[in-house]
Amino acid sequence: MRTRDPRSLAVQIGLATWLVATALGQHPHRMFGRIRGHDPIGMLIPNWRFFAPIPAQHDFHLLYRVLTPTGEQTPWTNATNATPRAWSHALWFPDRRRDKAVFDLCGQLIEQLALRGGQITGTPAYRLLRDLVAVAVETDHARRPAPRGFQFVIAQYTGYDDNHEPNYILTSPFVPLT
Repeated sequence: MRTRDPRSLAVQIGLATWLVATALGQHPHRMFGRIRGHDPIGMLIPNWRFFAPIPAQHDFHLLYRVLTPTGEQTPWTNATNATPRAWSHALWFPDRRRDKAVFDLCGQLIEQLALRGGQITGTPAYRLLRDLVAVAVETDHARRPAPRGFQFVIAQYTGYDDNHEPNYILTSPFVPLT
């Protein structure tokens, strides 16, 4: 009969314990999250849940309209268009970072609206969204006479569920273009 090396057995037991702790740490019930409390550096028992603790149930639409040189307002236009998905996006999809950044900026702006009571034009999130829309306006109107300026709106909607009307969160003041 072959005896086991105590060091080898200790490593095997340690790895098996780590595997079980990692698997249990993925359970959505918060009771299992206490297992990660035994991780002294916070990196030994990872948290690889497939969804965020509170998954997003809506999306944001960023729309703009311009004031033409003749003083007419154009209809609302998408400032960012969602890229149609392709199989290659499973490996490489850098545009998804832009979509996530817009989502995060809109979320920050909503928080700032609640805190500042509407005084948000000086916040970094507002300025980034304004500049993103300005680039879209300049790109879309490159071959036409330059507009006087633009206005943008953030609409919150449920995505593919057409049963709900969008909720218009913020309409920006007029932004002149120089």
